[in-house]
Amino acid sequence: MNARDHTFSHPPIVEVVLGLQFSPVEGISSLHLGQFAGKLACEFPESNDAVPLDPHFEQFGEPFGVAASAVQRHWKPTGTRLQLRTKSGERLLQIQNGRFVLNWRRTGDPYPTFRQLQPMFDGYLEQFKQFVAAESGAPIRPEQWEVVYLNHIPRGPLWTSVADWASILPGLLGTPSPLAQCEIETCGGRWSYRLPDGKGRLHIEASHAAFRDSHTGLETPIMVLQVAARGDARMQGSDTPLADRMRIGHDAIVQAFFDITGSSAHAAWGIAQ
Repeated sequence: MNARDHTFSHPPIVEVVLGLQFSPVEGISSLHLGQFAGKLACEFPESNDAVPLDPHFEQFGEPFGVAASAVQRHWKPTGTRLQLRTKSGERLLQIQNGRFVLNWRRTGDPYPTFRQLQPMFDGYLEQFKQFVAAESGAPIRPEQWEVVYLNHIPRGPLWTSVADWASILPGLLGTPSPLAQCEIETCGGRWSYRLPDGKGRLHIEASHAAFRDSHTGLETPIMVLQVAARGDARMQGSDTPLADRMRIGHDAIVQAFFDITGSSAHAAWGIAQ
């Protein structure tokens, strides 16, 4: 069974992120970003400014701890991060001089597959590349790609106590707490894995949080499970297109999600047989 076979009818996904980090382009300002946003106003009628995202680089061959953090500030972002939203809030396009990101956020509609989201991301990115080239006379120089899946697993059928998390994530938390006389209240962790042939790195984070319903104001305890893949987007020494690299990251995420989660969770999320 390959990654494409691991499909669920109602997965716990609440957000998907597809992004490209690139070297800042000289001559592109916040004014230019606003002009580009105007071209997408019909599709993304709402917008706001946000603090720019810091650059991240996956480093290999570094001492333990340095590579795991995978954060290197080779350049400091300037200007602003422009966030463009569809009317429903389902799609968010984030643009700064150095980063281009498409977010899908669950608003009630069915989750679009990666096969649907990636061409959408590629289309917006191509428009942005053409705009930047026309305004600055310089091409975008990719540095790193990223694919992120965020999952919320609320307290309920699958777990009532954090002690139950081991059955949901046996691939990460398969060993029960040795403190038999104590009751575990919360837990969390971060795991990093190298993808084969140096194609990138996979990051998994599990944490305990509370989700606040915007309508009722009530809070529900949830397990937050984030699985992210990041890798080099430069073409040095490789002719693998960006879309194919991101697809490799997506497939690694899907396979990892299947491998670390348990059969009871698979059944609850409606795994395809």
